[in-house]
Amino acid sequence: MKILHLCNDFAGSAVHSELYSRLDQFGVEQVVYCPIRNAKLEGNNFFEGKNTEIIYSNLIKLHHRLCFHLKINDIVKDVEKRVNLSEVNCIHATTLFSDGAVALKLKQKYGIPFIVAVRNTDVNVFMRFTPHLWNVHREVIQAAEKVIFISPNLQHRVANHWTLSKQLSLLEQKGEVVPNGLSDFWLQNIDTHHTAAEPYSIVYVGKFDTNKNVLRLMHAVFRLRSTIPNIHLSLVGGGGEQEHTVKQLVEHFPALFSYHGKIVDKALLRNVYRKNRVFAMPSKKETFGLVYLEAMSQGLHVLYTRGEGIDGMFDKKVGEAVNALSEEEICEGLEKILLHPEEYENLQPIDFEGFDWKKIAHLYLGIYEKIIQNS
Repeated sequence: MKILHLCNDFAGSAVHSELYSRLDQFGVEQVVYCPIRNAKLEGNNFFEGKNTEIIYSNLIKLHHRLCFHLKINDIVKDVEKRVNLSEVNCIHATTLFSDGAVALKLKQKYGIPFIVAVRNTDVNVFMRFTPHLWNVHREVIQAAEKVIFISPNLQHRVANHWTLSKQLSLLEQKGEVVPNGLSDFWLQNIDTHHTAAEPYSIVYVGKFDTNKNVLRLMHAVFRLRSTIPNIHLSLVGGGGEQEHTVKQLVEHFPALFSYHGKIVDKALLRNVYRKNRVFAMPSKKETFGLVYLEAMSQGLHVLYTRGEGIDGMFDKKVGEAVNALSEEEICEGLEKILLHPEEYENLQPIDFEGFDWKKIAHLYLGIYEKIIQNS
């Protein structure tokens, strides 16, 4: 078995390397192809694998942003030069549009079966703002052997998109929800019973950019100071266009906010989580949001965005879903969790083992094997 992973975001997200490294440990022969737009990204998320070749191709240019089909054709030609496609048994495209369109062309030309995953950018960018490309996702879904949804919410949104009204039976037949996983550290250090030192403490972990919505979260905390005098928000992370403003607010209101910067050491981050009661990240768009699960594994209830990320993933009430664009709803959500903790389920019975990368990799392995056997 040899799998070709088409992964345009391999250099930008460690999620993919987590999966591929587990598959490598299972003995799966793999080629990871990652087109990049900046040579500085080469080597990001690289891992040493006995059965894996990772290819970074500094191929993406500025004009590719405007010429989607030219980008796809250029990537296909580059893949043909760099990968021995005669040895590839199955292709795993990590996005519906950018990677899926490449997989589609390779299948049409070489007959290689493929699976395709659906992510945030597919639904919130391509399916909303690029009507000239709506034939792409229809053709990709038609040709794919399997359509993977990272969350139930993404599956629901795709199935209800009007451009796919004639493919509902195909989506039902081919669709499967396979979540991202937690790193072994969090699975080995689950603690859902601890009591936070401060009862009105909130923590945010992530970038300080417009999408993560951290400024609106800070404004909501500022508004709540009159009804919850001891409320406090700890900010972990860095980077993004809002970082300067975030630091200014921390400096002006030290009783309300504290800034910890980026924390790479998971043990230190675990300690920060355990000092707090609530994790809050009302992102505007979110494919999955592993940080929610990290926080939940440490006993924190969560404030998240309605219709994004983990929304709909749990039967239990793990926190509050809010409209990310409504400061009022963010305030109300935080107030409910902080003042009425008894209304939220104990997180201890949640099956965090279901987010074990080894189990998830084994699930993908079964999908690959079935597709190869039937091809």
